[in-house]
Amino acid sequence: MTAIKEEGITPRIFVAQAKIFWDGKTGGRIKMGRGGEVKVDIPREFGGLGRYSCPDELFIASIASCLLTTLLYFKGKMKLTLLSLSVEGNGSVERKGANGYEFKKARFKISITTKKKYEKMARECVKLAKEYCHLSKLLSKLADVKIEEAFHFS
Repeated sequence: MTAIKEEGITPRIFVAQAKIFWDGKTGGRIKMGRGGEVKVDIPREFGGLGRYSCPDELFIASIASCLLTTLLYFKGKMKLTLLSLSVEGNGSVERKGANGYEFKKARFKISITTKKKYEKMARECVKLAKEYCHLSKLLSKLADVKIEEAFHFS
């Protein structure tokens, strides 16, 4: 894991790392650069055992995580108080003849609960998360991506 910082601000370049090891069956164990591990498997629909998440689920989870952590970054900068925050995601892949599968669309929903007095800040945080999440921006160049918002105020 490498990060290049400029004058005490967030990194200019961040390098993410992962290595996957085959489990001897239809999946593997991913070792992340920061030490975490995730197991993956081929879905039953494609002849696997379907024991763990498939790469497509991890891909959607990565984008949802990017939206969440980007929002949390701005939450911290704005000192916004949240009562709850979640991001749901789903995506569909379609077979393109002999060329295999392609991601065609992805849908995400950011749900936030906060006090009414923080409404403006909450909306701004969501706007910034949508604008700055580099993974959703990347996917939107290749597929139809929509990000919904749901706000709840107490």
